[in-house]
Formats: sequence, structure tokens, C-alpha cells
Amino acid sequence: MCWKANRGTVMVVESNIAMQDMFRDRLKKRGYRVLIISDPDRAQQRLEEQLDGGARQNTDCVIFSASELGQQAVEGFNRLATQTSTKSVPAILLLDPKQRSLASQAQTGDNRAVLIGPKLSDLRTALIRCCTWRRASRARGRKLSAAETWAAWC
Repeated sequence: MCWKANRGTVMVVESNIAMQDMFRDRLKKRGYRVLIISDPDRAQQRLEEQLDGGARQNTDCVIFSASELGQQAVEGFNRLATQTSTKSVPAILLLDPKQRSLASQAQTGDNRAVLIGPKLSDLRTALIRCCTWRRASRARGRKLSAAETWAAWC
């Protein structure tokens, strides 16, 4: 069945155990390989280890859930954008509606998005775009052009 196909590897940064289980279960059902990490600093270290070690199965997208981590999630999301080794890794920052003010602090870009109070379908759409963008970028061995980025995200 094609819905069980490996759609990519997703790293979820979430400190709440119940939410970790929910992310793991729902994403695995959709065919993603899921890595769960509760600390944004550890997530950064893990990504750098993958990229420095030339790991065959690199993370295709990182989801930062700010529901409990708050500012710490935003800082981790932004740190990915500023580090040379991780700025090409797509990332999604999930904010609760009450955290809307944190969105203005997030460094978004071609491969980085902020979703406020998303429905599960919105998150799945963003993940498909992230994984498509990442795989296309890897396949070409270069950064995507603006037109290619737009095509991957639309």
C-alpha cells in the first residue's frame, strides 16, 4: 500500500510525553520515520552529528512544538537557520493560538514555516512539502533555486 511508503524522516522536538506519543503514532501511520527529542539543544546536536557523520538516513524535517517549550522552541527553530551545518534542514514551528506573538520572532525562509494552531491536515501538507524540498535538494546536490523552492512548497 502506498500510504505505508517511507515519506521521510521527521524529528519532533516536544517535551510532553503524551504529545510525543501522539506525534509518533500519527506520523508513523502516515509512513514517516519519527525521531522524538524533548530538548531543542539535543535536537541541534543530533542533527549536527547526522550531517557531520554523513549519515545515510538524515532528518528530512524538524518539527518544533512550542506548546510547552515556548520560547525555547522558537530559539531552537531559529538556531537551525543560523548554523551553517543545519540551515538547509527544513523546519516547522508549531504554535498554539495563544502563542501567536512568538511567530514574529521566528526566522522563516524557503524551507522554514510557522503554523499557528494547525489542523492535522495542515501539518501533513507542510511535512510533504518539507520532505519533497529536502529530497529534491539532496538529489541535485545543491540548494534549490527560488522557482524550484516555490514549486516544492506550492
